[in-house]
Amino acid sequence: MQVRNDEVYRRISLADLLQLMLAHAEDVEAAECDNQNIEKEQETAEMEGRPKPPECPYVIIDIRPSQDYQESHLVTSVNHPASRMSRAVGWECPELLMYKNHSEFIIVVYDDAEDVAPEVAATLQHRGYSNIFMLSGGLRIAKDKFGFPLVTDDTSRILTQDAAKEIAQQVSVTVIPPLSMADASDWWEAASRIPNYVAPTDPAMTTTPSTINTGRQTARSQLKSRDGQTVRPWR
Repeated sequence: MQVRNDEVYRRISLADLLQLMLAHAEDVEAAECDNQNIEKEQETAEMEGRPKPPECPYVIIDIRPSQDYQESHLVTSVNHPASRMSRAVGWECPELLMYKNHSEFIIVVYDDAEDVAPEVAATLQHRGYSNIFMLSGGLRIAKDKFGFPLVTDDTSRILTQDAAKEIAQQVSVTVIPPLSMADASDWWEAASRIPNYVAPTDPAMTTTPSTINTGRQTARSQLKSRDGQTVRPWR
């Protein structure tokens, strides 16, 4: 996670978001045997008039138009088109209100390729949201590097155990490029110069780990920052 000098919001890399998603999926699986205690805590909160805390430590907000969201989006994400931000009233979806300024929970916004997301993240920050993060690289990186089941057309907003295990397997064999768009462009350019590297021709849901794995480590090692140090993934 990182804050840039010219940005008022924080960024989160796809690698960090995936770690958070998979860790929560593991917690859910472990907690299934303790559902009675969870339900009791929720009932107590309702009786005391306290709002029920979110069950997930993050919420992912897809700010693209609804049609684009229906075609493909990050698993578990909620659609909140950026056009809603111009409303005088009713511009916040229930998920934004539920997660607003929770010290232990984060809100992650994304679009296709950082076209609109920076403006939306900055607007939310200026409107009093202190736990806003923008997904660096947007949906484009997730499609190019993973595809299904991370990118899906399922609107159930649930990360199933089977999907979590498949994503974890993909993560284990995938190196994610540095996720500012400028750094990512450099990464893809370096990767394209590696012998036998196969660049994705369809960035949708057809990419498999085997096709994107070839030459990644070498391409990664070729990238240098301005001070001559090897570029590392954002933390």
